[in-house]
Amino acid sequence: NLIPDIMLQGEIGYFRAVARNIDPIGESANIRQLHLDSTDIYIEIADTAKKEKEESTPSDWKINLHHGTINKSRIRVGIPSDTLTIEAGIGKLGIREAIIDLGEPSYALKSLNMNGCDAKYDQGRDSQRERPTGHIAVNNINLDCRETLYTPDSTLLNIKDLAFVQPDGITITGASFSAMADRHLLDIKELS
Repeated sequence: NLIPDIMLQGEIGYFRAVARNIDPIGESANIRQLHLDSTDIYIEIADTAKKEKEESTPSDWKINLHHGTINKSRIRVGIPSDTLTIEAGIGKLGIREAIIDLGEPSYALKSLNMNGCDAKYDQGRDSQRERPTGHIAVNNINLDCRETLYTPDSTLLNIKDLAFVQPDGITITGASFSAMADRHLLDIKELS
């Protein structure tokens, strides 16, 4: 109950972080290693969140993560009154040289690798009749992503390999492409 309208429960099998130069006043952190293993977390969010009476100051935190791994873990997020659930199963995930800058905001990474992962998005029992996108499931996700950048003005994405199975009949055994997008243009290159 530390955060209003949010319940967090679950089990952390293994967690290890090695950080250097964490500066709460300057809002910066240099995390050399972050490892999470055999973890199952459920986050429940009330959709009736109270509005803050005082305006909060935007955060300018800048976080550098040099190496991170998540293995054999599951993260679920639910809004029970809306029957919405989002779920991610992580077989193996590795990330190198990630930068999160909340002041800009911008997000960048040198590499992201996922093996044996799955994702589900479900808007509840009646959503299939109302919207065909009310339930989406993707299994056996394998991804090799390099040199990626997101800012509010543009996104750069470099996918070296992508494979997944969608239970309703779509199977991608291997794809690669580079993409650049801004507010006016989507440019996809080297699609194979």
